[in-house]
Amino acid sequence: MNQSVRQLRTIQLLCIAAVLGYIWLTLNVLKPDNHPGFFRLHYWLIVVFAAWSAISGFTVQRSVLRRRRPKSTPLGRWKLGHIVRLVMAVTVAIWAVLLHIEGGPFKWVATLYASSLLLLAIWRPGDVPAATQEDAR
Repeated sequence: MNQSVRQLRTIQLLCIAAVLGYIWLTLNVLKPDNHPGFFRLHYWLIVVFAAWSAISGFTVQRSVLRRRRPKSTPLGRWKLGHIVRLVMAVTVAIWAVLLHIEGGPFKWVATLYASSLLLLAIWRPGDVPAATQEDAR
């Protein structure tokens, strides 16, 4: 296994551990704000932002891979794109924490956590570009 892939796998495991830590905090430490049971618009906004985080993990990764800067290499862009994607998957879990604190429905919180873990579990690094490979212009 390539060193770059090993580094990204380590980051992946750390992200999964972070999400599991957030779940533990949600279940054992953080107490939801108990509001009356009427419809809350900001619950929907939090879910929309969480979905945006999940989707932008893919789109930002692709844009980083396509961007060519004078001092960037294909390997550096490849690593950065994958790190952004992993971080955005963890961001979905952070939105779940916020939704829990705001007193959102537990089903929604659990769905966001599951989505975050699923994004982290299905992530694959793909082919590693050569470290010194020149960009085709």
